[in-house]
This record gives sequence, structure tokens and C-alpha cells, in this order.
Amino acid sequence: MIILLWFANLSCLYAHGPKKLALITNIDTPDYYCCWAKFWMGLDLNKELEAIFRRSFAGTNAELDVFHQPSQYDLYQALASGKYYGIFFVSHSYKNDRNKNRGLVALDMIPNQEHVDIKPILNTVNTDFFAFCGCYSQSHLDEMALNRAGKPMQTFGYGGVVEAKYALKNAINFFLERMSLEGGDEQISKKLSGETLQIPMRGYRYTPPEGAPQPAIQILANGSLLAMLPESEPGEAQQVEFVLSVPRKSYNFSKKKDANALSITVSNGRASVDFSGDKPGTMSFTSDELLGSWQVYQKSDGSPSGYNQNLYRYWSKEN
Repeated sequence: MIILLWFANLSCLYAHGPKKLALITNIDTPDYYCCWAKFWMGLDLNKELEAIFRRSFAGTNAELDVFHQPSQYDLYQALASGKYYGIFFVSHSYKNDRNKNRGLVALDMIPNQEHVDIKPILNTVNTDFFAFCGCYSQSHLDEMALNRAGKPMQTFGYGGVVEAKYALKNAINFFLERMSLEGGDEQISKKLSGETLQIPMRGYRYTPPEGAPQPAIQILANGSLLAMLPESEPGEAQQVEFVLSVPRKSYNFSKKKDANALSITVSNGRASVDFSGDKPGTMSFTSDELLGSWQVYQKSDGSPSGYNQNLYRYWSKEN
């Protein structure tokens, strides 16, 4: 009877055409997978997670994509694309912090294999269902619910320590139960508050021909990710468009001091004490609705002040 119900749920879920689902892993094979077992049996946690994912949806017409340890920009593209009905994100953080705490909450960040904090990128996820399979992931999902501006979505996470394969299996079972009952084709749009002013912006970055390649960067305001740029090569010019959301009641642009409170942060995603990566590189910002200029905090020699993060402040035309 249970098996028949499971197949009935699947047929209901995919009755309106194929859905696209994604598995994204941000995790390493643990140390207890000893070297001889890896050599003789080919044990790899990412491959095992993929096998669980594909086996769970075998026999359906779901279209499956798998991303193992994507770069921060590739992760951003997958999460923000809006083409996935469900996304299963398997991740953990460093083993310990200074106090020997374990899990994602220990460092209040979610690092990838490049030691880049991808936590702001998660706020851009655009999907109906998002499972965060990782230790203490529920705290991050709760925070995402407050920060993200996209459409409402069903989420699944954990309040404590959890094993990756167990977490993924439970997330998939939850998805098959909950999403099939609710129906997968309803699109609920969340309108932005009328108290929010939306300012269209353009960002530019140029890498001189004689310079070194520059890293992928996050463009943020008030901790929320607005846009990203991928890695750049010498001689490459990059441009990105995004929207800066400003609480209308907090800013009166007829007052110079309020306009000058606007700021944008450009980050390579690394922790402030990590000096092993390349600097974000100098950017410029323009807007048809803001006639002033954006200036980076800089040293006396004119170079941006800050190694992994650069702060740009808006100066009104009167300045």
C-alpha cells in the first residue's frame, strides 16, 4: 500500500510535464572513508549522494542536474536561475572552530572548497522547494526567510548534527510527500513592499591587459547579495545590472546626508583574515536615477582600502 501511494504521489507530481530538480554538493569525502577503501571500492561521498538522488527519482520524467562542489559563481547561477522546481543542497562547514564546535553554525558562515563564504549566495535561491542538508542548517534557513526577496518556497533543514546521506534521503522523502500533496505548478509571487524604493544599477569591472586574473566577486548591500561577476581574465571588461533596494521611509534623497548613507560592498567571499586569495579589483557603479558618484574607501596611494572587501559609498551631486 505504501509503495502504491509513493508511485501515486510521483505520478501526481509529474502529471503536468517534467520538472527540473538539482542536487548541489558542497562537501568532501570524510576521513573515515579510509584510503584503501577509496582505492579498491571507489568510495566517494559525492558520488554516493548523486546515486541516492538519481535512484530516488528513477522511473519519473523529472530532469535531473547534479553539481559537485561548484565555484561560487556557478552556484549563484544554479540557485538564482529559477529553472529548478526543487533544489537539494548538501553542505557542511569546517570541522571545528576555536571552541571545538561543529557544523555550519560554528563559524556563522558556509565555506566552499575555495574557502569562500557562500552564505550570501543562498539568499538568491529561486525555487519552489529548497532542502539544506547539513548540520544546523535550519538556523540558516530561518535567516534566509528574513533576508531573501524572492517568491515563498517550501524548505527543509536540520536543527542539529546530521549525516549527509541520511539528510538527503530524508529531504527527498519529505519532498515527495509534501510537494506532491500541495501541487507543483502553482506560482505564488511575493510583491515587494510599497515602502521599498527600487534603484536600477550597473556595475563595471575592467582587468588591465598587464594585470593578473581577478576572482569571482559578490556585490552586496546590507548583507544581501545583489549580483555576482565571474572570474575575469587580463584585458576583460565585465558589466552587470542589479537593483538596489532602499527602504523608502528611511531615505529622503532631497537630503544630502540621507543620500550619502547609501553603500555597496564588493567581496571576493573570503574571510577578513584570509589573505590567500586575489583582491576583488576596482569597480565603478552608475545609475540613471542617482546623479552622484560612487567612491571606494581608499588608501593615500589611491588603492582600495580592504583586502577581501571593498566598500563603495554614494556621494550626492552636491558634494
